[in-house]
Parts: sequence; structure tokens; C-alpha cells
Amino acid sequence: MLRIGEAQQLGSRGDPLHVVVLAHHRDGIRAAIDELRAESSGAAQAGSAS
Repeated sequence: MLRIGEAQQLGSRGDPLHVVVLAHHRDGIRAAIDELRAESSGAAQAGSAS
């Protein structure tokens, strides 16, 4: 987990804090989006099959 001090150090490069945090969690966010896409496409396929 990203600690506040680390985030502030990273943010001191000029990036807004939320950008730093998003970049830090980007891989996890991408995995979650892929899961959601798989679920929604699966639901769409199930709906069209019926």
C-alpha cells in the first residue's frame, strides 16, 4: 500500500496526488476493468442466446 509520505514525495515531482495514486494502482485497476468487461460481455452473450 502506498503510504502518505511516499505519495507526497512522488507528488512533489509536480504530479497531482491522485495521478500518482492512480499510476500506483494502475495494474490493479486494469485487472478489475478486464474482469468487468468479461462479466458484461458474458452477460450480453447469455442474453442474446436466450
